[in-house]
Amino acid sequence: MAGWEALDAVLAYASEAFSSPLAIGVQIQGCIICLILAFGWASAARVRSRELKRIKDGEKAGNSLAFLYPNINDLEYSTQKRLPRVSVVMPLKGFAEHNYNNWKSQLVSLYGGPLEFLFVVESTDDAAFPVVSQLISDWKDRVDAKVIVAGLSTTCSQKIHNQLIFIQTGYPIDIPSGSLGSYCIFEYHMVCLFS
Repeated sequence: MAGWEALDAVLAYASEAFSSPLAIGVQIQGCIICLILAFGWASAARVRSRELKRIKDGEKAGNSLAFLYPNINDLEYSTQKRLPRVSVVMPLKGFAEHNYNNWKSQLVSLYGGPLEFLFVVESTDDAAFPVVSQLISDWKDRVDAKVIVAGLSTTCSQKIHNQLIFIQTGYPIDIPSGSLGSYCIFEYHMVCLFS
């Protein structure tokens, strides 16, 4: 009988604890979060159904690539020439077996608009520098590409430093100083620049 009384005491304590204003507030918050998640799930299901219907209608209309793009004629070269200019920034460090082919595959991108490639290295002593310089000279008549030497990083990782040096040299923005704070600010805003 003592076991039942202990269990009854635990249940009475739990009932009292879960009836406190704080516990009720947490329960209400949990219900609200569940409702928001359920609304998001229902909205996503609706969007997915609408997109699947668009794809099926496109395929019926003769667009076999409707799953890629609603109007495949918009992907013709004459339309792509009006696309915005894009800069592809590739921070490099060292050279490995497949790097040359990876970099070359970037240069033969199928993007139809104006495109430039900026390879950023730490120094001319980097193993990637002579290889990428040769790659650029091999493709100089077909692509707009250049190598930027960023220098050694002293306040952040070399990759972040290389990206920030690109921003300094590639776009007309002023980085106020070489402090860690300015690097953090521009790393935060970098997403906005490339969006």
